[in-house]
Amino acid sequence: MWLNNELLNYADSRRHIFYYAMAILQVADSSKLPTVLDREADYISTLPDVTEKEMLLISKAYRELAGNTAKAEAVDKQIAVRFPNGMKAKGKEDVSFF
Repeated sequence: MWLNNELLNYADSRRHIFYYAMAILQVADSSKLPTVLDREADYISTLPDVTEKEMLLISKAYRELAGNTAKAEAVDKQIAVRFPNGMKAKGKEDVSFF
């Protein structure tokens, strides 16, 4: 599987194909998803130049692919701290406005 090679051999690609790779893994071998998702999420979230979008995709993967809302909420808290003026924060402001 070419995604496996990308994840293992090309570190820069990992962050760009993360969500898609996790979605395919969920279908192909869901028993491996928790381990691989944790590993890849840890790698991406500790990058010095991680973006809010990448963090949102990590949260989405935990919530929608792994069904792990506790980890998704933990990532959401990290997003709120790291990106206090980001998309997620603005979304909360819009909701609280109404």
